[in-house]
Amino acid sequence: RKDIKKTFWPDVSLRDDPEDFAKRLTDPEKDKGFYNTSPTLSPQGDKIAFISNRDYYWGLYLMDALTGKTIDRIVESNQTPDFEELNILTPGLTWSPDGSKIALSAKSSGFDVVYIFDVESGDREILNLDFDAIESVTWSNDGKYLAFIGQDARQSDVYTYNFDTKEIINLTNDIFSDSDPAWSHDDKDIYFSSDRGDIVDASVLGKDFKISSHNYSQKDIYKIVLPEAKVVRVTDLPFSDETSPREELNGERLIFISDLNGINNIYTKSLTLKESELNVINNPITPITNSLSGLYQLSLSKDTKKLVFSTLYESVFNIFMLDNPFETKIELD
Repeated sequence: RKDIKKTFWPDVSLRDDPEDFAKRLTDPEKDKGFYNTSPTLSPQGDKIAFISNRDYYWGLYLMDALTGKTIDRIVESNQTPDFEELNILTPGLTWSPDGSKIALSAKSSGFDVVYIFDVESGDREILNLDFDAIESVTWSNDGKYLAFIGQDARQSDVYTYNFDTKEIINLTNDIFSDSDPAWSHDDKDIYFSSDRGDIVDASVLGKDFKISSHNYSQKDIYKIVLPEAKVVRVTDLPFSDETSPREELNGERLIFISDLNGINNIYTKSLTLKESELNVINNPITPITNSLSGLYQLSLSKDTKKLVFSTLYESVFNIFMLDNPFETKIELD
């Protein structure tokens, strides 16, 4: 015990509890839920959809973003064969641009499908997209597409689904692991996290390439330039993992999670090119939190003035909200 104190207490004094810089919206003593995950702000920023086990079974809930008060339980899982299980380990909720619907992936009859719920009526639509697993569903700003991670026995890739044509397009189609897709403000790009390293064009790989010889333990942020499906690297931080990329409303900055300081914290990065630079990779990153506990699953309101995340706090996964995240800056020792 003495040795542990010597090792970790100096870090405790230098870092912040989540309640020091953000507002906690869940309370396990009142709502009885010890695992609150995948918080997703509505476009207007007034409601939060999230997954919780507060009624023993996992369910999809709505809360008031200002007070944290539960508004409604939209669905309860583990009860019927057509809605077996919510994907709590790889969650991903998304609101339609008008805030009237919520889409998420869940298991149905042994396979993952995408459910689309009407927030007011509770009616649901099922998209059978024919994948072993589906995660991180995200709605485009124009409402015409869904982006998601589709996984089969061989690989996980970034896909889009067209609501009008029902067409599914594989945008990455390689052996690398991709996650956390997010649309740019103008729907021209899709950001994502990947372990591909410098390999942005998998077509150049020869038959002799083996994933076992590749450093697939480290993740950076990339973007797919649509409609060419060209992959561009955004971050190059070889000693940390970057996940949950989200773009500012005006497209000038990116906000994301990195464990650069050993703990998952929130950072921003300018996407504006400087005259002396060829790309945005060289732009420095700016920390906006210095949390003692790791932060996960970022979600922004449409105006990017509100941000919510989940973190383990007081032995419970709680949901927190941070105002004006792009304007926050801290100084690290």
